Amino acid sequence: MNLRGIIREHSPIIQGRARAGVFHLGGRGPVPLVIDTGFTGAFAVPEAIARSLDLEFAGFDTFTLATGQEVELPVFVGTVVLRGRRVKTWFILGEGLVGMEFLEEACSDLRVDFESQVVTLRLRRRGRG
Repeated sequence: MNLRGIIREHSPIIQGRARAGVFHLGGRGPVPLVIDTGFTGAFAVPEAIARSLDLEFAGFDTFTLATGQEVELPVFVGTVVLRGRRVKTWFILGEGLVGMEFLEEACSDLRVDFESQVVTLRLRRRGRG
């Protein structure tokens, strides 16, 4: 199973949407998320989107920004749905990002085709357990 996205302004983007308290990745949702291989976390979503999700506060974690500055941020646990498959994962508040922790757990392959401007995430059949 694959999810498709696009390249917009030199960034690989996949769309998502909040519905019924969970975040649905893929399709034509109104929330653009940059696939960011430099982000070691799972998901960053804007605060307005986070408020519509059933997120559980999990504590604080330290993150290193691109500038090298370390910041402590609240971390939440929630659910992402990919083609009907539910994945429990971590969220932080911020600009829309999909990070390496989630990609490694839920995907087996990431392809960015610059010629056709298409991004493809090949989904794992199951989590890495």
